[in-house]
Amino acid sequence: MTFQDWAREYYDSAEKIAAKLEKLQAQRKAATDAALIRELNRRIGILCSMRRDCLDTAAELMKRKGIVK
Repeated sequence: MTFQDWAREYYDSAEKIAAKLEKLQAQRKAATDAALIRELNRRIGILCSMRRDCLDTAAELMKRKGIVK
């Protein structure tokens, strides 16, 4: 597996996480229960962090490949 292939996997994971985030954000928007809103906010925060990590890792792998400076 090349750095570019590995980076693509991280970008794909970030896209999957983004799709899940959209669903959770829609649920949060429709929610009325404060406890549910807090739980959704917690889950959204975790997924945002995971997505950012995936994007950062993919970018670093692309740098190592020499594709991005």
